[in-house]
Amino acid sequence: APFRFMRIPLDDDGRLDSWFAIRRVMLDGTRHAEIARRFAATALGDDTGAEVRDRMRETTARTLELFARGGFESLGKFIESTIPEAERDKAADVFIKILEGSAWEAWKMARAEAGLPAMVPAAQHSRMLRDTLNATNDSLHYGAPVYFQPVGFDEVRATVLQVTRSPGKPVVYLGSLLLVLGVFAMLYIRERRLFVLIKDTGDALVALGSNRKSMDVDESFRRHRDALAALLNPPRP
Repeated sequence: APFRFMRIPLDDDGRLDSWFAIRRVMLDGTRHAEIARRFAATALGDDTGAEVRDRMRETTARTLELFARGGFESLGKFIESTIPEAERDKAADVFIKILEGSAWEAWKMARAEAGLPAMVPAAQHSRMLRDTLNATNDSLHYGAPVYFQPVGFDEVRATVLQVTRSPGKPVVYLGSLLLVLGVFAMLYIRERRLFVLIKDTGDALVALGSNRKSMDVDESFRRHRDALAALLNPPRP
């Protein structure tokens, strides 16, 4: 099968731990309600009514459930089946913002569970969240259940003396010699062909062909022609 690549983002420390932590929390169905509650409280503020908050929590939980089930593909099928075509682009943007906000809340939850300090929002974190969503979506379809990462190696140097035996060495040398001789023969040996056609009338046509144009070709042709003429037309007594 052809190679398949999955690009995983690195955190501020140049490690993959943040991505694994966010992915673990976002794909855990038991955490969706808490993520939805935190995202609704952060996105709407304190002056929003309880009905709007409940609707936002339900939408966020539903979005996380669809994303955990099949990634962006599940969200796309849900949008195509429930939302009119004219409003699908706007709905897709809303779902993406909900996912980014949910990923941020999942990141904060993972850091709190690990005993790490709270995150301060920054521009690089927005890029991190977008890349995290893309990598999480790819991981759902990648098919590999584990991730291996080398963390170090021990360099071992050695000097090796190798002794080999080649039983076919004479044959190889003989073939190389014949090849060189063939090349020289092709370059320096001139090939000539003499064609003679004797007709029923007793006339004869003579032709001479050569693979090289040299000065003595014409003279050689005249010499062969005269010799053949003397053989075909012997002098009468």
